[in-house]
Amino acid sequence: MVRTIEIINEAKRIANLGIGVDQDGAYGTQCVDLPNYLSVLFFGKALWGNAIDLLNSAAALGYTVEYNEAGNLDSKPRAGAVFVMDTTYIYGHPFGHTGVVTRDSDGYIMKTIEQNIDGNADSLYIGGPARYNERDFNGIVGWFYFPTDDTEAGEVKLNTDLQSLPTVRVYTVGVDKLNIRNAPSLNSEVVGVYENGEEFNYMEFCYAEGYEWLSYISNNGERRYVASMNLETGDTHGTWREK
Repeated sequence: MVRTIEIINEAKRIANLGIGVDQDGAYGTQCVDLPNYLSVLFFGKALWGNAIDLLNSAAALGYTVEYNEAGNLDSKPRAGAVFVMDTTYIYGHPFGHTGVVTRDSDGYIMKTIEQNIDGNADSLYIGGPARYNERDFNGIVGWFYFPTDDTEAGEVKLNTDLQSLPTVRVYTVGVDKLNIRNAPSLNSEVVGVYENGEEFNYMEFCYAEGYEWLSYISNNGERRYVASMNLETGDTHGTWREK
């Protein structure tokens, strides 16, 4: 069974890497691609339409849909919800907007991860990467929930195969000590240590033993791995930026 934390942490992983997903292969990394990607990845079901269509699309797949009751503070999304926003009067286009809620909302503010919010002029044609965001309920039509089972222990889906990034990233260590290892495992040999504030470049990553691992080739030609994120809790050990 899939847990809510798995879905949220997958969205966080994408945002932390500074990338986006293009699930349908059209118009780049649009906002709707993120929930569609999560739906296919975890449940094998594709959502249809633009962001504004997602509530109907989700209902057709059997997902739980809730509509925003304006002025009712009890009408608020929980962590893991996918919100749907009417953008006709806010952004001047009819396609809507969507994103993943990462924390239980208080009815005033939503903490989210959303794609295509950079404001670039060609956003409707090429999209934009996943970003952390915070927004109010202006224009929010409603939200839906994936059919998670948070009572089950479950396991985070892992992929130990290295995946490549399109450009070099720079990771800045944000903890006192961060081990450098020769394999993506907590049982592997520690070959060095990064200290708080130190930086390194990387272009690959993978998942193993409950962690996201950043990887690079060292100066002596050896592949190295550094644990950057706990997939269970979503806690990160530093921050990234584009080089």
